[in-house]
Amino acid sequence: MKRILFLLALLCLEKALNAQYVYTIKADSVKITNTCDTAELIIENHTQTVPGFLFNKGRGRTEFRRALSLSDSSLLLEGDTLVLRGSTTANNGVSMAAKTVQLGQSVGASGNPAGGP
Repeated sequence: MKRILFLLALLCLEKALNAQYVYTIKADSVKITNTCDTAELIIENHTQTVPGFLFNKGRGRTEFRRALSLSDSSLLLEGDTLVLRGSTTANNGVSMAAKTVQLGQSVGASGNPAGGP
């Protein structure tokens, strides 16, 4: 009887450990929709260490791109130039300290960088 209870407990524990679903998607594009509100895509994989920013290519397509430094206060972002002077801080999280540019807020920082609730 003890062996049966032990095996039953192990089976329940195994089910609890495998409770999270993993979806493997093999496609060029993935569309995320939600019927009641806006859907959200959170990327938590090897792209966390990719230097650069998520660039909007248009028509809802994005890819990681690098910013090229033109001078100590100018960055080239594809066809646009971003000029930062002094200790500039924007409401969307873009800031510059010395020669370091922060695109967005730091990981784990509280609050919304866009100033929303």
